[in-house]
Amino acid sequence: MSKAETKVISLLPKQRLFMAATQREVLFSGGYGSAKSFTLCQKCVIEALKPGNEVLLCRKTLASLKRSTLVTLIGGDKPALPDGSYTFNRGDGVIQINGGGKIYLSGLDDDGMRVKSMNLGAAFLDEGSELTEQEYLAILYRLRLPKGTRQLFCATNPSGTHHWMYKRFFQKPSKNRFVITGSSLENTHLPADYIESLLEMDSQLQKRYVQGQWCSMEGLVYEFDFVKQVKTELPMSDQYLLGIDIGWRDKTGMLLLGRSGGNLHAVKEVYRQHMLIDDIVAEAKALADRYSPTILLDPSAALVRAHLEQAGLTVEKTNNNVPVGIQRTKQFVKTMTIDPACVGLLEELSTYAWKSGTADEPMDGNDHLLDPLRYVCNHICDKFEDDIKPVVYSGGQDELDDEF
Repeated sequence: MSKAETKVISLLPKQRLFMAATQREVLFSGGYGSAKSFTLCQKCVIEALKPGNEVLLCRKTLASLKRSTLVTLIGGDKPALPDGSYTFNRGDGVIQINGGGKIYLSGLDDDGMRVKSMNLGAAFLDEGSELTEQEYLAILYRLRLPKGTRQLFCATNPSGTHHWMYKRFFQKPSKNRFVITGSSLENTHLPADYIESLLEMDSQLQKRYVQGQWCSMEGLVYEFDFVKQVKTELPMSDQYLLGIDIGWRDKTGMLLLGRSGGNLHAVKEVYRQHMLIDDIVAEAKALADRYSPTILLDPSAALVRAHLEQAGLTVEKTNNNVPVGIQRTKQFVKTMTIDPACVGLLEELSTYAWKSGTADEPMDGNDHLLDPLRYVCNHICDKFEDDIKPVVYSGGQDELDDEF
């Protein structure tokens, strides 16, 4: 970067801590708007300025990286990387810093195959809690290029105390790990009306998404044992069922479950924003080709249903009775198992709580995979009422491809 392109940035206290950290693994965990992603991108630029260095900027999916993190890096009025200081090969997803190193942009949509071939001087993960621990470790073990610090920097909103990241950074502290916790209220650059909107959240949600605490929610709708019921084993299934809930700004949730009698196993999930109808159909067809599931769709999504049927897929009528569905789902959740790759479903189970002072009205949002689960549970109870007593699973493990 030339002298004319030098930027002077005023950093908040937590941002300065992040920039100065020397530990191998650095986590910036904070509430909405606590400047996590901006700080991550600034540190990424500093590492990439080193001639010959190669760094990774990554998120769970490439689409989410392009819509959010990449905009922070090179878009908007105040990009972390000034215009004219780099060349960007969009086809390869590589940014070459003038006189410096390279930034590789990647999602993990392709089972992380691109990441597995890299030798990196540093890595930067946005919304790291979306990743599985295996994906995180796969990136950590690529940090061996001498040109860089070989550090892994991660920014994320907090999750619950069940999450592998909480266990790694908070329950198993190490001299090689450093955690910074930031509150939304510490960012003095946020507009006053935005702060007001955050403070209108339910008090439980404020702990996590404003104060930045990793915490279990009180009054959860579903009882689930995150230690005993998270398993990679696939039961001998009588059938597979695919529940689909449509979103745009909210995430579209697609949840594939295997059923053995009254027991369910969550096999796979698709969980992302801004999915086009063609994307949804493609994902559904890929799952249908392998598992031949019964498909249960959000009843309001008539257009999506038409496209699925045009693609040769059969969509069953969906019972969307919410109160009855929640009561039915409660019983299934007590015995179901979930593959650890279904991080979105695990996150929703840890936050789906009754509104403060109630025991019959869940908090809005964060149910884009729980709704498909409810469609499936309603369907099973309606169709197989005499065949839903829990059974004991037997058999070995089945390796599953992470098709996202």
